Amino acid sequence: RFESLHLLGSSLDVHDGKVIFSSQRHERDALYELDIESKQIVGEHRWDSIYNISSPHYSNDGQRIVFSGSMKDGLYNLYHLDLASDRLDRLTDDWYFDTDPVFTHDGDAIIFSSDRGEHGYKGWMNLFRYDLKTNRISPFLTGAHNIRGPAYSPDGEWMVYTSDEAGILDIYRRHADGRRQKLTNIATGAFDPRYMPDGKSMVFTAYQNSGFQIYQTTIPDSLPTELLVAETETWAPSWAPEMASGELMKGAVK
Repeated sequence: RFESLHLLGSSLDVHDGKVIFSSQRHERDALYELDIESKQIVGEHRWDSIYNISSPHYSNDGQRIVFSGSMKDGLYNLYHLDLASDRLDRLTDDWYFDTDPVFTHDGDAIIFSSDRGEHGYKGWMNLFRYDLKTNRISPFLTGAHNIRGPAYSPDGEWMVYTSDEAGILDIYRRHADGRRQKLTNIATGAFDPRYMPDGKSMVFTAYQNSGFQIYQTTIPDSLPTELLVAETETWAPSWAPEMASGELMKGAVK
C-alpha cells in the first residue's frame, strides 16, 4: 500500500490525533490520514490528474488541507482540499516550484516556499503569502538565500523556518511584527522545525552521527530586538593566472 513514503522529500502534519502524509501507490501518490491511537488509515485521497503529492498540512480546525502537487508536466503547484465537501481547488498554475505550504493561524492565507519573485531566477527559494480571499500572492520573507519549511507557533505569533542566509541551513524564528532571531548554529544544518504544543520548545531534524536525527530544544522567552547575523569573511584566491601581455591584433579569416 505504501510503496514510497518520500521520507527526505516530503513533510507530514499532525492534528487532533491524526497524521496526514503522502505515499506512492501504483503510478500516483495519495494522501493518507492515520489515526495515531488505532494505527488505522481513516482517510485516503487520490486524484487521477495528480501524480506527485508533497508536504500536506492541516488548517487549525482540521477541516482543510493544503499541499504541493504536480501533474504529468512535473510542475509543482499548490492545492487546497476541503475535507467536508471533498472539493479540491488548484491555487497556483504556473512554472514556479511551489512547496512547503502552511495555513496562517487564522486560516485566511497560506505561506509557502517558491522560486518566484526577484530572487527566484537565481535559484533562491523564498516565502510568499497566498490570500485565500483575494487569490493574490505577495512576498512574505525574501532575500538572496533559501528559506524553507515554515511552521507557526500554537498562538500564531511566531513562525519558525529554515534558512541558509548565514551560509549553512539553520533554524530561525520570525515574530508577527517582523523581528527575527537565529535559533540554531549546527555545522551540518538543521531542517524541518516544528513547535511543540506548549509553544515553549520545538523539534527539528539534523544530520549527526552518520544519519538524520530528531532533536528537541527550548525556545528563548525573550523577544529579540534585531537579528544578529554572523559576519561573513571575504575569500581571495590563493593563485590566479597571470594576465597575458602583448599587443591585441585584429584580423579576419578567409
